[in-house]
Amino acid sequence: MLENERVHTIVYYSYREKEFVNRTISGIDTLSAAVNELIQSLSDDLYAAVPDDFFAASGNSSYTSFTFITAEINEKLLEYIDEEVDADIKNAVITVKTPDDYGRINSSFSSLNPIPVIIGRITSSIKDIEL
Repeated sequence: MLENERVHTIVYYSYREKEFVNRTISGIDTLSAAVNELIQSLSDDLYAAVPDDFFAASGNSSYTSFTFITAEINEKLLEYIDEEVDADIKNAVITVKTPDDYGRINSSFSSLNPIPVIIGRITSSIKDIEL
């Protein structure tokens, strides 16, 4: 996105701050700072809060593109994103352990594009993602 000079925002759960934080990425410096902060915000147990509070606080926010990245197949949350998040493009990148886990991901969403990603095959899995 930076190569295409597109300012964008990332949101992630900060274990250190115990809340979701927004970071605007406008250049390599802000990207580096956000990645550093994100890495330092992880807990040893990889705990992350369910983003219900983030969605409730963001209200009727509108996005050009919305990509949700998770390691948990949460149908209720994916349905919420599909139906309630106002975005032209909606992706859900879901890490799975094996190809058999692909079948556990609902693919009948009307506007959400679920993208299963097998650990170790990230690049090939997301190479055609529309942002």
